[in-house]
Amino acid sequence: MAYRYSVQAVSWMLALAAGLTLAGQPVAAQSEGVGEKIYQRTLRSTVWILAPKGARTSSGTGSLIDATRGIVITNSHVVGDVDKVIVLFPAYRKGSLVTERADYLAMVKTGGGIQGEVIHRDAKRDLALIKLKRVPQDAKGLPLAQKSPGPAQRVHSIGNPGRSGALWLYTSGTVRQVYHKRWSSKDRENKAYNFEAQVVETQSPTNPGDSGGPLVNDRGEMVAITQGTAMDAQLLSLFIDVSEIKQFLRENHLTPKYSRALARTDSGSSKDGTDGSGGAESNGSDEQRAANKLKFAKTLADDGKLEKAKDRYEEIITSFPNTKAAAEAKLLLDKLSK
Repeated sequence: MAYRYSVQAVSWMLALAAGLTLAGQPVAAQSEGVGEKIYQRTLRSTVWILAPKGARTSSGTGSLIDATRGIVITNSHVVGDVDKVIVLFPAYRKGSLVTERADYLAMVKTGGGIQGEVIHRDAKRDLALIKLKRVPQDAKGLPLAQKSPGPAQRVHSIGNPGRSGALWLYTSGTVRQVYHKRWSSKDRENKAYNFEAQVVETQSPTNPGDSGGPLVNDRGEMVAITQGTAMDAQLLSLFIDVSEIKQFLRENHLTPKYSRALARTDSGSSKDGTDGSGGAESNGSDEQRAANKLKFAKTLADDGKLEKAKDRYEEIITSFPNTKAAAEAKLLLDKLSK
């Protein structure tokens, strides 16, 4: 799952294809504006995973999605059959990010890194969950997006490609399509894997070692997880869609966490699932806002829109945890998930 082109070369070719010069304002605006902010924010949730497998150790990337419980999500093929892994968060020296791979390997040799236990895996969707023994104080859980991305949407990813001497590499891209896919792949030991999932296809390059890393939108919300590159195609990379992530978490009795800021921006009433709370959203109490959302979620469930109802119940539980509506939403969610 590797490219022969460097990330810089691919970015340069894409810029030329789009009719942009190296001094063009759109390229500079992205790298110095949104991209940089998203990178710094997402970095606090991104981890490097080392999975000892007999005489060798494989590595990949992952995302902290629940800082309170220490839950990291990655690909199943990253952890393989092992139960214990070593997880490293970005390190800083005199306020600057340490990017050299060798420095992190030296940390591991002297007992550095955090012990993690693989608690759930789904080989078909290529997803796995790791529970950490501890979480650094400055680490942040990465919120999930409410819905899948769409074609032409800009996305950002962070990964740790094995052939690079550096970690925490940033890549930007554009969504080409989101669709259901069945496919097969082989690892370095020629072991075959068969996958089936809703995927996000982009033209952003990925390499071995990037697997399991976050793909986020311009709001810094996870929309997918890096899976790999199609070997017989150029500028075609696959990511496991957020809808699969949410379902995987539900099946293992974990509540997906969404962006609180996004949860409070719903207004009006529409087919995409907003609850019509409008002005009451900003002026009422948490109890009232949560009650309004719960009422709408129940309507979705009554109309047979169960997946949307589950998303709304989860939003209430996450955004309004100490309300009566949240307690009722949890009971209703558990009932729908059985």
